Amino acid sequence: MWQSYAMRKEGSASSGKTKASVAVRTGLSKAEADALALLFASMGLGSRLQAHSADSFTVLVPPEQLERANELLAEEYPEVLRPDDPEKDQAVLDSSPEQLGVVVAITAACLAAFFFTHGGLDPVGRARMVEMGAITWSLVEAGEYWRLLSAVFLHFDLGHIMSNMVMLWILGPHLAREMKAWPFLLTFVVAGIAGNVASHVLTPSMAVKAGASGGVAGILGALAGLSLPGRKSGSRPSWQVLGAMAAIYGMAIGFGPGRDNTAHLGGLLAGVVAGIIFRRREEAPQGFGPTTRNLPRSG
Repeated sequence: MWQSYAMRKEGSASSGKTKASVAVRTGLSKAEADALALLFASMGLGSRLQAHSADSFTVLVPPEQLERANELLAEEYPEVLRPDDPEKDQAVLDSSPEQLGVVVAITAACLAAFFFTHGGLDPVGRARMVEMGAITWSLVEAGEYWRLLSAVFLHFDLGHIMSNMVMLWILGPHLAREMKAWPFLLTFVVAGIAGNVASHVLTPSMAVKAGASGGVAGILGALAGLSLPGRKSGSRPSWQVLGAMAAIYGMAIGFGPGRDNTAHLGGLLAGVVAGIIFRRREEAPQGFGPTTRNLPRSG
Protein backbone atom coordinates (compact mmCIF):
# COMPACT_ATOMS: atom_id res chain seq x y z
CA MET A 1 0.00 0.00 0.00
CA TRP A 2 1.45 3.34 -1.04
CA GLN A 3 1.56 6.13 1.49
CA SER A 4 1.41 9.79 0.60
CA TYR A 5 5.05 10.58 1.42
CA ALA A 6 6.13 11.91 -1.97
CA MET A 7 3.55 14.60 -2.59
CA ARG A 8 3.87 16.55 0.65
CA LYS A 9 5.45 19.96 0.26
CA GLU A 10 7.15 22.29 2.65
CA GLY A 11 4.94 25.03 3.94
CA SER A 12 1.75 23.11 3.33
CA ALA A 13 -1.28 25.37 3.44
CA SER A 14 -3.04 22.94 5.75
CA SER A 15 -0.31 23.18 8.40
CA GLY A 16 0.32 26.88 8.00
CA LYS A 17 4.06 26.55 8.69
CA THR A 18 7.10 24.55 7.64
CA LYS A 19 8.04 21.64 9.80
CA ALA A 20 11.74 21.34 10.72
CA SER A 21 13.47 18.55 8.82
CA VAL A 22 16.97 17.35 8.07
CA ALA A 23 18.33 15.82 4.90
CA VAL A 24 19.19 12.14 4.86
CA ARG A 25 20.28 11.94 1.23
CA THR A 26 20.72 14.53 -1.51
CA GLY A 27 21.35 14.48 -5.24
CA LEU A 28 18.87 11.68 -5.99
CA SER A 29 16.76 11.22 -9.08
CA LYS A 30 12.99 11.24 -8.61
CA ALA A 31 12.81 7.44 -8.85
CA GLU A 32 15.63 6.97 -6.33
CA ALA A 33 14.11 9.49 -3.92
CA ASP A 34 10.70 7.83 -4.18
CA ALA A 35 12.25 4.41 -3.51
CA LEU A 36 14.04 5.72 -0.44
CA ALA A 37 10.94 7.47 0.87
CA LEU A 38 8.93 4.30 0.34
CA LEU A 39 11.49 2.37 2.37
CA PHE A 40 11.16 4.87 5.22
CA ALA A 41 7.37 4.82 5.03
CA SER A 42 7.33 1.01 5.16
CA MET A 43 9.33 1.17 8.39
CA GLY A 44 7.07 3.79 9.98
CA LEU A 45 9.27 6.83 9.38
CA GLY A 46 7.94 10.11 8.11
CA SER A 47 9.70 11.59 5.10
CA ARG A 48 9.24 14.11 2.34
CA LEU A 49 11.01 15.21 -0.80
CA GLN A 50 12.53 18.54 -1.71
CA ALA A 51 13.14 19.18 -5.41
CA HIS A 52 16.20 21.17 -6.45
CA SER A 53 15.69 20.52 -10.16
CA ALA A 54 13.88 18.05 -12.38
CA ASP A 55 16.47 15.35 -11.66
CA SER A 56 17.85 16.32 -8.23
CA PHE A 57 15.92 15.61 -5.03
CA THR A 58 16.61 15.55 -1.32
CA VAL A 59 14.91 13.15 1.08
CA LEU A 60 14.12 14.74 4.46
CA VAL A 61 13.04 13.27 7.78
CA PRO A 62 12.16 14.73 11.20
CA PRO A 63 15.30 15.26 13.33
CA GLU A 64 14.21 12.69 15.90
CA GLN A 65 14.03 10.01 13.18
CA LEU A 66 17.39 10.77 11.58
CA GLU A 67 19.34 8.10 13.47
CA ARG A 68 16.88 5.37 12.49
CA ALA A 69 16.81 6.59 8.89
CA ASN A 70 20.61 6.36 8.71
CA GLU A 71 20.49 2.86 10.18
CA LEU A 72 18.06 1.82 7.45
CA LEU A 73 20.34 3.30 4.81
CA ALA A 74 23.31 1.37 6.18
CA GLU A 75 21.31 -1.86 6.30
CA GLU A 76 19.60 -1.66 2.91
CA TYR A 77 22.15 0.27 0.84
CA PRO A 78 25.59 -0.25 2.44
CA GLU A 79 27.42 0.73 -0.75
CA VAL A 80 25.02 2.60 -2.98
CA LEU A 81 23.13 4.90 -0.63
CA ARG A 82 25.51 5.91 2.13
CA PRO A 83 24.26 9.07 3.86
CA ASP A 84 27.55 10.89 4.20
CA ASP A 85 28.91 11.32 0.66
CA PRO A 86 26.13 12.01 -1.84
CA GLU A 87 28.36 13.22 -4.65
CA LYS A 88 30.57 10.12 -4.49
CA ASP A 89 27.62 7.80 -4.10
CA GLN A 90 25.78 9.32 -7.05
CA ALA A 91 28.78 8.46 -9.18
CA VAL A 92 28.50 4.87 -7.96
CA LEU A 93 24.85 4.72 -8.99
CA ASP A 94 25.62 5.58 -12.60
CA SER A 95 27.91 3.18 -14.44
CA SER A 96 30.64 4.98 -16.32
CA PRO A 97 31.44 3.85 -19.88
CA GLU A 98 34.67 2.32 -18.60
CA GLN A 99 32.94 0.32 -15.88
CA LEU A 100 30.22 -0.99 -18.18
CA GLY A 101 32.75 -1.38 -20.98
CA VAL A 102 34.69 -4.07 -19.14
CA VAL A 103 31.57 -6.26 -19.04
CA VAL A 104 31.05 -5.59 -22.75
CA ALA A 105 34.70 -6.46 -23.43
CA ILE A 106 34.47 -9.82 -21.66
CA THR A 107 31.25 -10.62 -23.49
CA ALA A 108 32.78 -9.63 -26.82
CA ALA A 109 35.86 -11.80 -26.17
CA CYS A 110 33.70 -14.84 -25.38
CA LEU A 111 31.47 -14.28 -28.41
CA ALA A 112 34.45 -13.75 -30.72
CA ALA A 113 36.08 -16.95 -29.46
CA PHE A 114 32.79 -18.82 -29.89
CA PHE A 115 32.20 -17.78 -33.50
CA PHE A 116 35.85 -18.26 -34.44
CA THR A 117 35.79 -21.76 -32.95
CA HIS A 118 32.37 -22.82 -34.21
CA GLY A 119 32.13 -20.84 -37.45
CA GLY A 120 28.45 -20.28 -36.65
CA LEU A 121 25.95 -21.51 -34.07
CA ASP A 122 26.38 -25.27 -34.39
CA PRO A 123 28.39 -27.30 -31.86
CA VAL A 124 31.84 -28.58 -32.79
CA GLY A 125 33.74 -31.69 -31.81
CA ARG A 126 36.19 -32.13 -28.96
CA ALA A 127 39.18 -31.99 -31.31
CA ARG A 128 38.26 -28.46 -32.44
CA MET A 129 37.77 -27.30 -28.86
CA VAL A 130 41.16 -28.69 -27.86
CA GLU A 131 42.74 -27.08 -30.92
CA MET A 132 41.37 -23.70 -29.82
CA GLY A 133 42.61 -23.99 -26.25
CA ALA A 134 40.21 -26.10 -24.19
CA ILE A 135 41.63 -28.04 -21.24
CA THR A 136 42.58 -31.68 -21.22
CA TRP A 137 44.35 -33.16 -18.21
CA SER A 138 47.18 -34.68 -20.24
CA LEU A 139 48.04 -31.49 -22.15
CA VAL A 140 48.12 -29.36 -19.00
CA GLU A 141 50.29 -31.99 -17.31
CA ALA A 142 52.56 -31.79 -20.37
CA GLY A 143 53.15 -28.10 -19.63
CA GLU A 144 50.45 -26.30 -21.66
CA TYR A 145 49.40 -24.18 -18.69
CA TRP A 146 48.12 -21.41 -20.96
CA ARG A 147 45.00 -23.54 -21.45
CA LEU A 148 43.95 -22.69 -17.90
CA LEU A 149 43.37 -19.15 -19.21
CA SER A 150 42.25 -19.76 -22.79
CA ALA A 151 39.55 -22.20 -21.72
CA VAL A 152 37.83 -19.42 -19.73
CA PHE A 153 36.70 -17.81 -23.00
CA LEU A 154 35.66 -20.99 -24.86
CA HIS A 155 32.20 -22.60 -24.85
CA PHE A 156 30.87 -25.87 -26.19
CA ASP A 157 27.54 -24.75 -27.66
CA LEU A 158 25.08 -21.87 -27.89
CA GLY A 159 23.25 -22.79 -24.69
CA HIS A 160 26.54 -22.95 -22.80
CA ILE A 161 27.69 -19.47 -23.78
CA MET A 162 24.24 -17.89 -23.44
CA SER A 163 23.77 -19.12 -19.88
CA ASN A 164 27.17 -17.77 -18.84
CA MET A 165 26.73 -14.42 -20.57
CA VAL A 166 23.27 -13.92 -19.06
CA MET A 167 24.69 -14.48 -15.58
CA LEU A 168 27.65 -12.21 -16.39
CA TRP A 169 25.23 -9.39 -17.21
CA ILE A 170 23.07 -10.03 -14.16
CA LEU A 171 25.99 -9.92 -11.73
CA GLY A 172 28.70 -8.05 -13.61
CA PRO A 173 27.55 -4.43 -13.88
CA HIS A 174 27.03 -4.04 -10.14
CA LEU A 175 30.46 -5.47 -9.28
CA ALA A 176 32.09 -3.34 -11.99
CA ARG A 177 30.64 -0.24 -10.28
CA GLU A 178 31.93 -1.42 -6.92
CA MET A 179 35.44 -2.49 -7.95
CA LYS A 180 36.00 -0.38 -11.09
CA ALA A 181 37.06 -1.80 -14.44
CA TRP A 182 40.55 -3.22 -13.98
CA PRO A 183 39.97 -4.92 -10.61
CA PHE A 184 36.75 -6.38 -12.05
CA LEU A 185 38.58 -7.78 -15.09
CA LEU A 186 41.34 -9.16 -12.89
CA THR A 187 38.77 -10.80 -10.61
CA PHE A 188 37.01 -12.48 -13.53
CA VAL A 189 40.23 -13.78 -15.09
CA VAL A 190 41.86 -14.91 -11.84
CA ALA A 191 38.65 -16.61 -10.68
CA GLY A 192 38.34 -18.39 -14.02
CA ILE A 193 41.93 -19.61 -13.84
CA ALA A 194 41.58 -20.56 -10.16
CA GLY A 195 38.50 -22.61 -10.98
CA ASN A 196 40.33 -24.43 -13.75
CA VAL A 197 43.33 -25.09 -11.50
CA ALA A 198 41.04 -26.46 -8.78
CA SER A 199 39.29 -28.71 -11.28
CA HIS A 200 42.56 -29.95 -12.74
CA VAL A 201 44.14 -30.71 -9.36
CA LEU A 202 41.16 -31.91 -7.33
CA THR A 203 39.00 -33.69 -9.92
CA PRO A 204 41.30 -34.87 -12.72
CA SER A 205 39.53 -36.54 -15.61
CA MET A 206 39.89 -37.23 -19.31
CA ALA A 207 37.05 -34.85 -20.14
CA VAL A 208 37.57 -31.75 -22.28
CA LYS A 209 36.86 -28.68 -20.14
CA ALA A 210 36.03 -25.09 -21.05
CA GLY A 211 33.71 -22.23 -20.10
CA ALA A 212 33.45 -18.90 -18.30
CA SER A 213 31.38 -20.21 -15.41
CA GLY A 214 34.35 -20.20 -13.02
CA GLY A 215 34.87 -16.51 -13.73
CA VAL A 216 31.15 -15.81 -13.39
CA ALA A 217 31.12 -17.68 -10.07
CA GLY A 218 34.05 -15.50 -9.06
CA ILE A 219 31.97 -12.39 -9.68
CA LEU A 220 29.29 -13.73 -7.36
CA GLY A 221 31.96 -14.53 -4.79
CA ALA A 222 33.45 -11.05 -5.04
CA LEU A 223 30.05 -9.48 -4.40
CA ALA A 224 29.88 -11.56 -1.22
CA GLY A 225 33.46 -10.65 -0.30
CA LEU A 226 32.59 -6.96 -0.54
CA SER A 227 29.88 -7.47 2.08
CA LEU A 228 31.61 -9.70 4.60
CA PRO A 229 32.52 -8.43 8.11
CA GLY A 230 35.41 -6.01 8.34
CA ARG A 231 33.39 -3.15 6.92
CA LYS A 232 32.03 -0.28 8.94
CA SER A 233 28.76 -0.51 10.82
CA GLY A 234 25.71 -1.35 8.75
CA SER A 235 27.12 -4.46 7.08
CA ARG A 236 24.96 -7.54 7.02
CA PRO A 237 26.07 -10.48 9.21
CA SER A 238 28.39 -12.91 7.46
CA TRP A 239 25.89 -15.78 7.63
CA GLN A 240 23.37 -13.68 5.71
CA VAL A 241 25.92 -12.81 3.05
CA LEU A 242 27.15 -16.38 2.63
CA GLY A 243 23.63 -17.78 2.75
CA ALA A 244 22.51 -15.42 0.01
CA MET A 245 25.59 -16.30 -2.04
CA ALA A 246 24.86 -20.01 -1.70
CA ALA A 247 21.22 -19.52 -2.70
CA ILE A 248 22.12 -17.42 -5.74
CA TYR A 249 24.82 -19.91 -6.72
CA GLY A 250 22.37 -22.78 -6.55
CA MET A 251 19.80 -20.97 -8.69
CA ALA A 252 22.12 -19.32 -11.19
CA ILE A 253 25.04 -21.71 -11.63
CA GLY A 254 24.07 -24.78 -9.71
CA PHE A 255 25.15 -28.34 -9.26
CA GLY A 256 24.33 -31.28 -11.48
CA PRO A 257 25.55 -33.77 -14.07
CA GLY A 258 27.78 -32.30 -16.75
CA ARG A 259 28.74 -29.31 -14.60
CA ASP A 260 32.30 -28.81 -13.44
CA ASN A 261 31.34 -28.11 -9.85
CA THR A 262 34.94 -28.02 -8.64
CA ALA A 263 35.76 -25.25 -11.13
CA HIS A 264 32.67 -23.32 -10.05
CA LEU A 265 33.54 -23.56 -6.37
CA GLY A 266 37.18 -22.74 -7.01
CA GLY A 267 36.16 -19.61 -8.90
CA LEU A 268 33.62 -18.73 -6.20
CA LEU A 269 36.20 -18.88 -3.41
CA ALA A 270 38.75 -16.94 -5.45
CA GLY A 271 36.10 -14.26 -5.98
CA VAL A 272 35.38 -14.03 -2.26
CA VAL A 273 39.08 -13.41 -1.63
CA ALA A 274 39.19 -10.81 -4.41
CA GLY A 275 36.13 -9.05 -3.01
CA ILE A 276 37.76 -8.79 0.41
CA ILE A 277 41.02 -7.48 -1.09
CA PHE A 278 39.31 -4.84 -3.23
CA ARG A 279 36.74 -3.84 -0.63
CA ARG A 280 36.45 -0.11 -1.23
CA ARG A 281 35.28 0.80 2.23
CA GLU A 282 38.42 -0.54 3.81
CA GLU A 283 40.51 1.60 1.47
CA ALA A 284 38.70 4.83 2.35
CA PRO A 285 40.65 7.08 4.74
CA GLN A 286 37.56 8.30 6.58
CA GLY A 287 34.64 6.53 8.20
CA PHE A 288 31.19 6.25 6.75
CA GLY A 289 29.12 6.55 9.88
CA PRO A 290 25.76 8.33 10.04
CA THR A 291 25.99 12.10 9.70
CA THR A 292 23.62 15.00 9.93
CA ARG A 293 23.27 17.27 6.93
CA ASN A 294 21.54 20.58 6.73
CA LEU A 295 19.74 21.45 3.55
CA PRO A 296 21.56 23.76 1.14
CA ARG A 297 20.32 27.31 1.45
CA SER A 298 18.86 29.00 -1.56
CA GLY A 299 20.21 32.30 -2.83
